[in-house]
Order: sequence, then structure tokens, then C-alpha cells
Amino acid sequence: MGDSDLATAPLVCQVYIRATIAAAIVGCVAAYLIEGIGGRRDAAGALVLVVASVLNVEIARYLEGRQRVAQRPHKALSAWAFACVLLLPPAWLIVVVPACYAHTWWRGLRPPLWKWVGSAAFLVLAGLAAELTLGVAHPGQRFSSSSDPRQAVVLLVSQGVFLAVEGGLFFLVSRLNHAADEQWLKETLARPSFYATEAGMLAIGSLTALVWVLAPWFLFLLLPAFGLLQQAALHEPMRTLARTDAKTGLLRYEPWRHDTAYEVEQLMNHSRPWAVAFVDLDNFKQYNDTYGHLAGDEALGAVAEILRSGLRADDTVSRFGGEEFAVFLPDADAATAHKVAERLRLDIAHRTGLPGRLTASVGVAAVEAGQQVELAVALVTADRALYDAKAAGRDQTVSAALRAQDVEAPVG
Repeated sequence: MGDSDLATAPLVCQVYIRATIAAAIVGCVAAYLIEGIGGRRDAAGALVLVVASVLNVEIARYLEGRQRVAQRPHKALSAWAFACVLLLPPAWLIVVVPACYAHTWWRGLRPPLWKWVGSAAFLVLAGLAAELTLGVAHPGQRFSSSSDPRQAVVLLVSQGVFLAVEGGLFFLVSRLNHAADEQWLKETLARPSFYATEAGMLAIGSLTALVWVLAPWFLFLLLPAFGLLQQAALHEPMRTLARTDAKTGLLRYEPWRHDTAYEVEQLMNHSRPWAVAFVDLDNFKQYNDTYGHLAGDEALGAVAEILRSGLRADDTVSRFGGEEFAVFLPDADAATAHKVAERLRLDIAHRTGLPGRLTASVGVAAVEAGQQVELAVALVTADRALYDAKAAGRDQTVSAALRAQDVEAPVG
């Protein structure tokens, strides 16, 4: 997530966020007018959920250590919103969810405030939708210790409704806001592991509600489960951190090379073409010396975004090192690969918003359909092409042909 204010977001995104916040407030007020907020036991239940969230966040902080801000780890906040739906009159959502979010904000997880408030509103709306589902199945009844298996089915359905509404609301904001500001959210929503982890969190919320109904004093037995939940939630962020270059947000070279080697094998098994390219910024040391290393880092980030947005859907890019980037182009013959590489070079040369002139040289190596070529050989060939582009005056794209001895006999 970026550090922007809501005023810098597109107008449609601003309207969307304000509308969801208003809908969450109106929905809870309507629930209060219809059902009230219950008695002391309901107030105690709300306090228990907030305390459970606090404990969960503190366990997460202990497990995360110094990496908590950069990783944007999941804090299981949805678990307590869903538990609130099961245990309490729905008006309590407007108390429990903001209280949980406020504590997490206070403890250091601080995306832009409008995103944090909007996220809380999304959970409230998801909770109200789950409440409606429960109300249709069991009118006038709350979560109980009944052994009726139909209650478990209703619970699973309401979890599904909660997850669908929550995911849908986050999906919309990821599309309505600036693309660069929501890259992390888009990548998160595209991972099946996010939904599996989220389902586990809702299950923890359900178990918390069940224990509160059956034997409140045994809630402390769930503390190890909170720890396991956070370990599961941290797995994907830790994996992403290990694979991602901090300055550019691109893949590191080694994970990219590993993934690309697998893709290359699959492509050659099916006699499909592919290509690799190296993109190297021209005279970047001089750029750093002239404008400073902070400007240089900003330039690297800008170029990374140009590469990311300028490639095709299945292409991948990594930071090879320094000011050099490696690109993989599946299903690209020599002409297509050169065209894509040349477009990237022009996009870099014509970029705006940075001081001074910045250009790039690009070296390309393409493997035609049916050829059998090792990835390492193609990379060496692309590097040779990059050297030729530099020697010819820089700011140009050069494609190098594979040597005959590097190409095995065509397959099929």
C-alpha cells in the first residue's frame, strides 16, 4: 500500500470508500434500532473479542520481530468481526471492529489512514452480510451450543458469505485506486493461500465464539491456536520478502532464474518459443553522482514499474543486480521479443517525473519453437547482445543469434 491521502486517489475510489464507510455506519445504526445491543453479557462478550484481538496482535508482533512493517502481515482482524456476528447483536460490529483496528494501528501497522478506515468498514459490511445469512437460516436465534449439524452448515455458509463480501470489497478498491498504489493488494488477492488463511481465521473466530458460549473460562486454551494462526499468516509474507528486491519490488534474480528454468523446460517440451533479455541503465553511476543516490533509487523504482507495466501478462522480470534487469518472454519468437524489448527501451527513455536523462540498453536472445537450448546459454547470449548494444553507442536494442553449437536438434 502506498502513503497517499484519499484526496490523491481517483474520484471514483474516493466515492467508493466514503460510500462503504457510510453504509457500515448506517447498517449498524439500523441494526441497533431493530435489535438493540443486548445486556451485560453481550458487553462482556464484546470486551472478550477485543482482548482476544489484542492478544493475537501482540503474539504476532513477537513472532514477526523487526519485519512486521515491511511484510504487512495479516493480523486476523476478520476473525473477531465474524465472532462478533456469531455472539452479539450486529450493532456491536461498529464497536468491536474499530477497537481492534485502533489497537493494531497504535501498535505500529500504519497504512494510509483512509485505507485502514475503509478496511474496517469492509469487515463491518461483511459481518452484516454474514448476520443476514444467519438470520435467514435461524430467525431470532443467535449462535448456541446446539448439537444440530444444520447449525454447522449454516455457520460454514455464513463464513463463505463473509469471505466473499470481504474479498469483493477489497477487489473493487484494488481496481478503482491507482494501479501502482495497489500492487501489493492485487498480488495478495490473486493468491489462493490468502483465502485459505482467511478461512482459517474465520474458523478461529468461530471457535472463540463457541468456547465463550460453552465454557468462557477455557478461552485461554486458544492462545496457542492464535500463535499457530499467526505463523500460518506469516508464511506467505516471509516467502515474498525472501523473493522480492526491496528497492524495486521485483523478483530477486535467483528466484526468477529458478522459476524461469522450470517454465523454459515446459515450453521446450511443447516445442514453443521463448526469449530472455537484459535491460541495463546507461551511465547509471554518472546519474547517481549527478543527482544523488536517493534519486538513483527512485529511478530504479520508476524503471521497475515501467518494466512491470510494459510487459505482457505472462512475462516476468527480476532485478539482476545494480542497474540491470532480467526479463523472460514465454511464447515469444525473435521478432516479438525484439519488439517488446524495443518498446521497453523507448518507455524508459520517454519516462517523466525524474531528473535528468536516463536511457537503457537492451540485449535479447530468442529460442525458436522446437529448439532445445539451456537457459544459461540463452542468458549468456542475451548478455553478449547487451554488450554489443553498449559498444554501439547505448540506448538501443540488439538481438543476438544463438550459436549453432548451442542449439540441439529440433524436437519432433
